Amino acid sequence: MLEPYTGTYREHYRDEVRTCGGDRSGTVSYRFNSLGFRCEEFDPDARRRVFVCGCSFTIGEGLAVEEAWPSVFARLYAAAHGLDRREVSLMNFSQSGASNDYIARTLLAQVGAERPDLVLALFSEPSRVEYVYSPDEIAGLAATADFATLRGRPASSALGPWLPHGWLSRRRLVAAGPSKWRPHSARVLQWASRHYRNPHPVNELASTLRSMLLVKYFLENRRIPYLCSIIEPKHILDPRWSDHPALGSLWRAATAPPFCRPFLDEGGEALDRAADGLHPGPDSHRAFAERIFADYRNAHVPATPS
Repeated sequence: MLEPYTGTYREHYRDEVRTCGGDRSGTVSYRFNSLGFRCEEFDPDARRRVFVCGCSFTIGEGLAVEEAWPSVFARLYAAAHGLDRREVSLMNFSQSGASNDYIARTLLAQVGAERPDLVLALFSEPSRVEYVYSPDEIAGLAATADFATLRGRPASSALGPWLPHGWLSRRRLVAAGPSKWRPHSARVLQWASRHYRNPHPVNELASTLRSMLLVKYFLENRRIPYLCSIIEPKHILDPRWSDHPALGSLWRAATAPPFCRPFLDEGGEALDRAADGLHPGPDSHRAFAERIFADYRNAHVPATPS
């Protein structure tokens, strides 16, 4: 049996909302299934089962669900196997602002519960490094307002998107200096320190590589077909990492096939924008789905005899 969502985003605990992550446009409807994920209900008897996980790019923030790249991929996948789209059970375990830790542990948990026919992982920004609560901290936080809506399942927090590298350092300067905002800044700093450790960028990259390899080797050990990619090439695809004395071997293994081209181009640009004005739009999602499907077809679909 698949596991329910256990993250800290409240919208996942509601049937339908008009906001998700950073999308405050109010123009998109977000529906969540009984497990708390933005996808259809799981069909254990489906002809094919595809598991997907990522961040806001993969949940389809700012887009109708059918415009997001996992849905586009599922339609291409069904057609390639001579199936009706309804015969493919697409499970999208993504969360807006997800860290690579979230992506790795979620896929391991869900694949361990139900064996899929294919796994797609779109890893996120390396800066999203979590702080994981200890059992004692969970007990102390369970009754607070922040955790009141989590149905008794408070987990770790991934606040990297809202707290980029250097944020805490800059906030410390504000909190320590002569400013009318000092009391507020000190409270925010205290709150943020509970969630985000602000590691060095190289250690952020190391954490991301370990998450990627954990997923790859877990799936390879179970002989489950998979494809993985990352939202943008900045930092992680710099070939100089190949010769790094500590990370070189990890980098070469993590970026080896079936690693696909990133969602965004080298300049971090998208073809268009979603309704929130921040995330990639439907053309960008379609283009990425077609690219990753082409890689899937080359790797996993036998050629049709002529």
